[in-house]
Amino acid sequence: MSAEQDFPVLVAQNGPLKGERWPLDHSLVLGRDAGCDVTITDRQVSRFHARLTPGSNGVVLEDLGSKNGTNYGNNRISAPVVL
Repeated sequence: MSAEQDFPVLVAQNGPLKGERWPLDHSLVLGRDAGCDVTITDRQVSRFHARLTPGSNGVVLEDLGSKNGTNYGNNRISAPVVL
């Protein structure tokens, strides 16, 4: 069994990162900045946009004060949510 199978996995479904996978064995920061764990080169994405953090109850999605907000489903989140 690979380490990736022991953790939830983030999978890019569209765009230039389509098909790439990131195991959620630690917190991942998503954003436009090259220092992010997942770099998304789109002007609609803030430099440090959102964070995914695995926990005992699931993966927590948190907006990092991004200009355009972070959506879960069709709703903009205003506080961290468990996925």
